[in-house]
Amino acid sequence: MTGPALNFHGVSRHYGPHTALDGIDLDIARGQRVALIGPSGSGKSTILALANGALRPSEGTVAIDGVELRSKTHKQLVAHRKCCGLVPQGGDLVEQLSVHDNVIVGLLPRWPWYRVLLSRLRVVEEKRIAQWLSKVNLASRQTSRVGELSGGEKRRVAIARGLIGAPNIILADEPTSSLDPHIGEKMAQLIFDQAEAQESTLLFATHWVSRARRLAQRIIGLRNGRVVLDAPAEAVTDDDIEQLYAGSDERH
Repeated sequence: MTGPALNFHGVSRHYGPHTALDGIDLDIARGQRVALIGPSGSGKSTILALANGALRPSEGTVAIDGVELRSKTHKQLVAHRKCCGLVPQGGDLVEQLSVHDNVIVGLLPRWPWYRVLLSRLRVVEEKRIAQWLSKVNLASRQTSRVGELSGGEKRRVAIARGLIGAPNIILADEPTSSLDPHIGEKMAQLIFDQAEAQESTLLFATHWVSRARRLAQRIIGLRNGRVVLDAPAEAVTDDDIEQLYAGSDERH
């Protein structure tokens, strides 16, 4: 495994009086493919934001390859974020731009400034982006404006954008939540396959427990901001899942 290692030690995150994470300790191995599961509000999205450096912990430390994110300079933190492939829960697409222009954003962080400028002046990487759109079943939509797409199509554009740059770390926040089961299954498989092929470290937050148990190497279950389940996927039992989601009907 060659991807970056992620380490969370004594990490808490507070939003005013609300505690999103409460003293968690996690060591994610390089290249490990991990599913984060648990009821809404359990802290899954907060873990992803901390791993990206978009948030800082209220207490504790988050480190990448042994280097604490808080100690990085602004330039180093920007470089770290460039190595992260994000598939945010909301998609975060620019609706006025084409599908092509939204997907190419996943390539820009690693390009020199002149190549970024060139991409704004004329169409570049047309074939490469077409190949990725084919993988997410959107081959015919490359020139379409994102605002014309359905919610599920937008989610697939976000998946293509997050994966196209072959990131060292993939942070996927419920990437298949708005997709029908068949397409959702295919997209989840694509994300895990891509992570395995490029030896990326993957954190995949989801309510699709059955997919998580089948695709991930490791399952981390969160409830009320605490880690209550942490085991190899094949060792997770139905009773473990019942206890984790007790009182919630969100899991699939």
